[in-house]
Amino acid sequence: SSAASDVYKRQITARSYQNPFTPEMVMDGNFQTRWSSEFSDDQWLEVVYDEPIEIVGLKIHWETAYGRDYDLELKRPDDQWITKNQIRYADGGVDEIYFGPETIVGFRISGKKRGTGWGYSIWEIETLGPEQKIHVEANSQAQDHPAELALDGQSDTYWQSDDPRKGQPVLTLLLPGRIDIGGLRIEWAQEPSLPCVIEALSDGATWKTVMNK
Repeated sequence: SSAASDVYKRQITARSYQNPFTPEMVMDGNFQTRWSSEFSDDQWLEVVYDEPIEIVGLKIHWETAYGRDYDLELKRPDDQWITKNQIRYADGGVDEIYFGPETIVGFRISGKKRGTGWGYSIWEIETLGPEQKIHVEANSQAQDHPAELALDGQSDTYWQSDDPRKGQPVLTLLLPGRIDIGGLRIEWAQEPSLPCVIEALSDGATWKTVMNK
């Protein structure tokens, strides 16, 4: 689902706002309206639903006054809040944050550091529904470290290949559709990072090498 089609009942609040840029404008389906906070780092925006929903991520459309550092917290049906992602050194524009399937009753964006001298300002937030799930496959995986852990949004879990004598390990991400990307950020579970080849499939038939490290 997206901000424009999200039909679930919800309440949207924030630590602060500047009239007329109120919190509910971040999910009104209008990219010409926005929420804007006061000018300090410790601001937050919270969305709470009347019933559980399933999402796999969020897409945040920042105005010029973006969040450089912020945490994304999820509220599960048992009312427990968890920190799902810690975003650091973001550069504004659109942040598409994928963390895999989650059943939630709310989410919160907790600001840590602003990217400008203004506050935080968001045009729109879109929820990514189950149809946007990225499928992760591997030709080799250790028993307690399956492939999907490479894309679960947690820095303390990881995919690990099985016995290297069984052949070159390959991890494949199958996207829900064709997208434009500028690159990949890989958090290796060990240092230093290992040599690898990154390939991209753009025409549905031919894999093209985009990096050979």
